[in-house]
Amino acid sequence: MRKVIIPYAHRSDDLATIYLAIGDGKQPITAWLPAGRDTIGGKRVIWAKFDMVPRGVVTVWVRDGSGERPRTQITL
Repeated sequence: MRKVIIPYAHRSDDLATIYLAIGDGKQPITAWLPAGRDTIGGKRVIWAKFDMVPRGVVTVWVRDGSGERPRTQITL
């Protein structure tokens, strides 16, 4: 299991569910998981724990009230 954490400027008063998925840049290849919210080092982040995560450079996808989109690339 791998915990994936990305920066995300969520509002503490907005309790709508945010989802994360891991993808190849063109589309998500994992299931969408509800994201936890946290503040690390004074910066807001979201995170999810994925069972099966590909190794190498992956794209983290976000689904929220603004729709689905690739958010950032990270190396796992």
